[in-house]
Amino acid sequence: MAMTRAILVLIMSFALIAMCAAQYESTTDSTGSKGTEKGSGGAIVHVSIITVMAALLGGANYRALDLFSSPFQLCFYNTTPNAFTLALRMDGNLVLTDADGQIAWQTEFEHPSDTLLVGQGLRPDGPNRIISRSSEKPSLLYYTSEWFGTSQGALTQVLFNTTPESEEAYAYELTFEFFVANSSAGTSIMSRPKYNSTLSLLRLGFDGSLKVYTYYDKVSHGAWEVTFSLFDLINGNNGVSECKLRSRCGSLGLCEDEQCVACPTANGLLGWSKNCAPPTQRKCDTANASKVDYFKVVGVEHFMDDYNKGEGFLKLDECRNKCSKDCQCLGFFYKQESSKCLLAPVLGTLNKIANTSHVAYIKLQLHRSYGFTRLIIVLHFNL
Repeated sequence: MAMTRAILVLIMSFALIAMCAAQYESTTDSTGSKGTEKGSGGAIVHVSIITVMAALLGGANYRALDLFSSPFQLCFYNTTPNAFTLALRMDGNLVLTDADGQIAWQTEFEHPSDTLLVGQGLRPDGPNRIISRSSEKPSLLYYTSEWFGTSQGALTQVLFNTTPESEEAYAYELTFEFFVANSSAGTSIMSRPKYNSTLSLLRLGFDGSLKVYTYYDKVSHGAWEVTFSLFDLINGNNGVSECKLRSRCGSLGLCEDEQCVACPTANGLLGWSKNCAPPTQRKCDTANASKVDYFKVVGVEHFMDDYNKGEGFLKLDECRNKCSKDCQCLGFFYKQESSKCLLAPVLGTLNKIANTSHVAYIKLQLHRSYGFTRLIIVLHFNL
């Protein structure tokens, strides 16, 4: 019975949290300035909602707290002695504990999510990936990170963190702290916001973008800003070219110097637009694979080239034949100097390079309706 009641509290807590957040937003006036946070009518609304829930659960008592007024940033909790407690902590973790304080359930990576909050991390014996939100029937696409020098041994934990840059705390460092078995820890600095960046979150987008968003609570407008973007070669620390972001130039576009510059077509390179797309689809016929046509795009690499160099050694005709017989293959990328062959089920952004021996072959005979399909992009730490 106690567990049933705890589960009911857990289910209803999500609605209550949303209401708490909405009530807090309602204290903002039309000019965007924050209204009175302490002693406002919002607490009365919270209490009335919680009272209804308490009655449903058999008379448990709950107290609503003003937001940002508690060390644990609680919105509500159970005041019944020797009973379970539901608490929303400062790090954003929603925790359900037994009477003795043992955690029965928590949101902090019971299942992989697309977000890391400051103080959260990845580890071998627990959550070891962040996974983006996606459509109902996504394709899977994995990529790795080489931010950490791990020649000392196997990674045991990685933490997303922020610390003052100096004692004066004029600026903060957003970091990944990594811990290696039988060795000392290390730190990879992502960015240095010029203010307290404790209220930060790292999020993996469905398009593969990896960004840190930081909230600056000293201003009324524009409090959220991007303080780190992985795919930002110009402004980012340890940044990667935007041309290596799958969706940067749409479903089929050519990217050079961080800009979308052309639409590859069977008639050559045309001016880029948001309507750039692969060729018109026709039915896939593997029995007539030798009749499948392609057009060439010279001096380009697939956006996944850093993580998958392709299969080798293959002759060009062998690579072409493999793609022609594969209805999931939309094109292939061939490197003449190494005879590497990469089949591409997703085309996306083609990265322009100086080496003309790297060539993309885009299939003209396609079998399926092609659109912008969201992928699950997984940042997986192989700990």
